[in-house]
Amino acid sequence: MKQIVKLLAGALLLLGLGACGEKTVYVESVKLDKTSLSLMVGDVATLTATVSPSGATNPAVTWASGNTAVATVENGKVTAVAKGVTTVTVTTEDGLKTATCAITVDNVRVSGVSVSPADGAMVKVGETLQLSATVTPDNAYDKSVVWSSDNEPVATVSADGLVTAVSSGIANITATTVDNNKTAKLVITVPGLSLSETAVTVYSGYKASVTATMVPGTASASSLSVASSEETVAVADVAEDGTIQILGIKEGTATITVTATASGLTATCVVTVKDAGGSSFDDDDYGKFE
Repeated sequence: MKQIVKLLAGALLLLGLGACGEKTVYVESVKLDKTSLSLMVGDVATLTATVSPSGATNPAVTWASGNTAVATVENGKVTAVAKGVTTVTVTTEDGLKTATCAITVDNVRVSGVSVSPADGAMVKVGETLQLSATVTPDNAYDKSVVWSSDNEPVATVSADGLVTAVSSGIANITATTVDNNKTAKLVITVPGLSLSETAVTVYSGYKASVTATMVPGTASASSLSVASSEETVAVADVAEDGTIQILGIKEGTATITVTATASGLTATCVVTVKDAGGSSFDDDDYGKFE
């Protein structure tokens, strides 16, 4: 009896029939829904395999990547690993039919950069300010930046974004991405107050003028104040245009100190007054010059 069953099973197999008498449907082909894919590093995509005919008895398939260092594949799920090219192949268990998809993986390019603090900053001479750059997107392949200053006599910037204020003025600090050349700028203001002369000589009864320069802002009577170390020797006042007017009173030396009322910064001018040999000045000029 057993011998008869074996002979019957063999006959069924020869006829392409299953154990229950059902005919085996062999795989004829397999096809992928995509023949090529372009991905960025970190991207994930899914490939779908269609086995023909649809009623194949064994539609199972296996997946493989030609270069797993570039992209891996599992059950049709493709993960981009690194820049490069590879081929994903699907193979049917029945008949070893194949289909392929060409995979190209590129680096994620930088799309933008921003600098913190976002608004302009004020840094006093000799002080420092640490800047930071945020590169987008988060998964960009190369997020490095290069820092630069367009006015290094005013402010310098190190390779890691540390700004050092050198002298009064304004400098633009720029962060530039190595990849894709995206830029972001920050205006650095180094406050300062300077005078066109740090020492003047004037005769008693006569006047001298010194120009004040203020950063930020414009020198004016309302933004500056003045004081004399020796008011019996020389006095000063601020004109509406910010000019410092100095009046010599008697022979001697005095220091005129100019102060920016907003920042508290100061600048000085040493005044040497010489005897005018009997010349005199109008009392109305004292402390009020035009």
